[in-house]
Amino acid sequence: MRRINSPLKCLPNRVWRSYLGGRLIDDLRGEPNPKDGNYPEEWAASITRAINGPGHPPDEGLSKVIWEGERITLLDLIRRFPQDMLGEEHLSRFGETTALLVKLLDSAERLQIQAHPDKSFARKYLNSDYGKTESWIILRVREDMPEPPYILLGFKPGVSEEGFREAVMKQDVPAMEGCLHKLLVQPGDVYLVKSRVPHAIGPGVFMVEVQEPTDFVVLVERRGSGGMVLTEEECSMGLGMETALKLIEYEGISEEELKERYKLVPRVMEENPGGRVIKLIDEEKAGCFSAEGFEVKGNLSVMRKTFYTGLVLEGGGVIRGDFGSLPLRRGDCLFIPASLGEHEYSGRMNIIACYPPTRAE
Repeated sequence: MRRINSPLKCLPNRVWRSYLGGRLIDDLRGEPNPKDGNYPEEWAASITRAINGPGHPPDEGLSKVIWEGERITLLDLIRRFPQDMLGEEHLSRFGETTALLVKLLDSAERLQIQAHPDKSFARKYLNSDYGKTESWIILRVREDMPEPPYILLGFKPGVSEEGFREAVMKQDVPAMEGCLHKLLVQPGDVYLVKSRVPHAIGPGVFMVEVQEPTDFVVLVERRGSGGMVLTEEECSMGLGMETALKLIEYEGISEEELKERYKLVPRVMEENPGGRVIKLIDEEKAGCFSAEGFEVKGNLSVMRKTFYTGLVLEGGGVIRGDFGSLPLRRGDCLFIPASLGEHEYSGRMNIIACYPPTRAE
């Protein structure tokens, strides 16, 4: 009987976006001439389709692997072997979906100010059980930008729904920017970005983004890269801007309270001569995913009750288990199936492991 009981390496899976970036993803993967373009995101172990409209492949966003000599989407492999891939407990709660999307995102310019729906809005207007809460793990920042890298996150005190809507309708970008907190970021920072909270990633930020498995976004700025102007339909997910703006949470809070709510503090969970495990995102805080960092300095044993997505960000080595061994290097993306059981990372490398939710809402 055929089974999936070994780690799967995902093939490169770049996705088109309306902003420029991606040079640091090229660098991570060891590409000979890293450069920016309109493919600034790598979707890792993804079974989520990108919403890019006409002219783009219908399967854009879906990760592929080579399994038994066949090039196949991860989604199709899950459908063939749901229990091996996802585990019985996850299947009983969520069905044949990972309930998770992980990205590498590298911005050469500021992204448009945006917000994402919560589950309630998504069920009502978008026929989906998932909204888009996300979290950002900052990996690197570019030193050659005109100003220090930053993010925009959440409304400042005193911002009103009426005032922000007026700025959106007039496309007064400085006014929209002025409504949000501007926070400088550095490698190692971790932020939670709850659904409905307005935000934008500034130029020069390279991150792992962990999120619910959708591509839903309301863009309150219509301008794109290189003078591109998006239509209201494109910016509002086809709902019209009046309806789309209802998903935004119009709550102004101080910078201190914002950081208390949304800046996460990594903590060491396990340490031994073979390395250490660091909790980066706690599911109790995020609500719909979690993440850990594996700092491997020899042999680090891992036993998890669920599948996960693994990103090798520094160094190299091997992963070992009952299946045998698989060499790893910087830039590799792994899908670790639920059936794998205990396994060991050997070598010197840094890995971020991203996990699905353990409970359905």
